[in-house]
Amino acid sequence: MYVDDKGKFHIFPREKWGFIDAQGKVVVVARFDAVREFSEDLAAVGFDTDKAVYNCSDCETDRRWGFIDKEGQMVIQPQYHNASSFSEGLAAVRNDAGKWGYINTQGAVVIPFLFEVARDFRQGLAVAAVDDKKCGYIDKSGSFVIKPRFSVAGDFSDGLAAVRVGGKTSFMVIGPAGGRWSFIKRDGSTKIKLPKDVEAVSDFSQGLAVISDRKGRCGYMTTAGVQAIPMHFTGCESFSEGLADVESSGKWQYIDKVGRVILTVPYSEVHPFKHGLAAVEEGSVGRRQKFGYIDKSGNEVWTPREAL
Repeated sequence: MYVDDKGKFHIFPREKWGFIDAQGKVVVVARFDAVREFSEDLAAVGFDTDKAVYNCSDCETDRRWGFIDKEGQMVIQPQYHNASSFSEGLAAVRNDAGKWGYINTQGAVVIPFLFEVARDFRQGLAVAAVDDKKCGYIDKSGSFVIKPRFSVAGDFSDGLAAVRVGGKTSFMVIGPAGGRWSFIKRDGSTKIKLPKDVEAVSDFSQGLAVISDRKGRCGYMTTAGVQAIPMHFTGCESFSEGLADVESSGKWQYIDKVGRVILTVPYSEVHPFKHGLAAVEEGSVGRRQKFGYIDKSGNEVWTPREAL
């Protein structure tokens, strides 16, 4: 913990973010206070202001967000309190009044600032809420096509979305969340009703969704509702490029879509494969933490190193 030169309190060190290519070459210099991943050739980037508050790990209350292209040029000026990545031609952005709407890649507002919650569009629909109690799904006109009735709602993938009715809805849930999970179709009807002991569900990715129970075990289910990979892991992430990172007996592994272990890796944290590489981490949060990349054979194409 420390205080910066403006007298503001921090738990973690201030960092600047940029972008590298697959060879580790810096292509956009680290000059941003926050970034999102590139999507549809644009990336959301955030700038701290003099009103910034740093009394917890992520308490920036007046950061300004805009969008850059792959050359690092600002194409949509920093003006929003928050922003998502672009998806299906639209990005959710939050205005000064705390409401969310959507802009296109030219920066024009195409769905007005009406929502308390607004997420990325997936398969033509996006999770949205006009209050902090129930979520539904809107189309690209901003109209609700599935009325708000869910306490938690996931994104559509493979024609299905995970939703929970009832239970706790607060940001930090202590103990079981309660409620009942199911998968709905695009018309809002239920296709798969999940057992009562299911505690958490992910979106489908490559035909499989993570299912976790109240004992902390997780596995994978198909779009037909069949348990494809048993619930014997303590951590499960979504499939990407045919592999998923899972935790078992305190070790991280990558499994294929039938549950076979393809890689066991020695890192403290791992991430899904993208473009043939997976980010890996060594050590805890702080200046001594190291970051690198491995390929699908487990070879370090970028040996973990401390942040520059």
